[in-house]
Amino acid sequence: MAPRLRRVERRAAADVHDARAVRQPPIDREAPQPLGLRLHRATSLACHSPVYTIAAVPVHAFLFDFDGLILDTETASRGGWAWLYEQHGHELPPEKWALMVGTLDGWDPWAHLEELVGKPLDRAALDDQRYGHELSLLETEVLRPGIADYLDYAQRHDVKRAIVSSANRAWIDMHLARLERQVGWDAIVTADEDVERAKPRPTLYLEALERIGAEPGEAVAFEDSPNGAQAAQAAGIYVVGVPNAITRDLGLAEHADVVVDSLADLPPDELVARLA
Repeated sequence: MAPRLRRVERRAAADVHDARAVRQPPIDREAPQPLGLRLHRATSLACHSPVYTIAAVPVHAFLFDFDGLILDTETASRGGWAWLYEQHGHELPPEKWALMVGTLDGWDPWAHLEELVGKPLDRAALDDQRYGHELSLLETEVLRPGIADYLDYAQRHDVKRAIVSSANRAWIDMHLARLERQVGWDAIVTADEDVERAKPRPTLYLEALERIGAEPGEAVAFEDSPNGAQAAQAAGIYVVGVPNAITRDLGLAEHADVVVDSLADLPPDELVARLA
């Protein structure tokens, strides 16, 4: 039987989270792409004009974000806060939710809730209750559709597998243990509250590439949020965007090379064939 979840904070790096709307400009880059150009000389053409044909670059690595991509932790997190608000006779403001994922970007739900109820709250005790409700929701979560197919494909075809996340390593390990997916990863790279390494900076992706011995143009990144997609593209990696209910309207398509509703809609052999 898979172990029950215990209290482990997700905690992304301060003021940075994958699901938050991007506010920083894209980092300048001349990124290698998964498709190369091979130069040929066509002697039958006037002046020996150069002709370019596409040369395939094999895919050697799949790089996965974690929260919201491998596992839908975002819905449970929202559910925990919604439950807390309901316990005090109020509704969690849906327009504020994107600001509440992971870190609070200029909006404090505790202060807001205290303002609604008209008195200070025992935040520590209530937060334990909120988190307990969140974990109870997470107990039922499984891998998002298509993830298992990609992991199986990578194992069969010797494609490297890595997790690249701005979250806390203990948080990820806890969920992987519950899902019985601890083994098989070539690297797990996390920010662990270091804002200088967290997305949308490309640092985590560059670290992952170095650890697994892959070039940017040989890798594919899977991201559910604009910040994560921007980080991968800044590292020169082809990005497949897979939004969830929380990140669907945050502008992921602006930073991903292709966006699909679910990885189940884009089987791994089809993706690899596209890039070849």
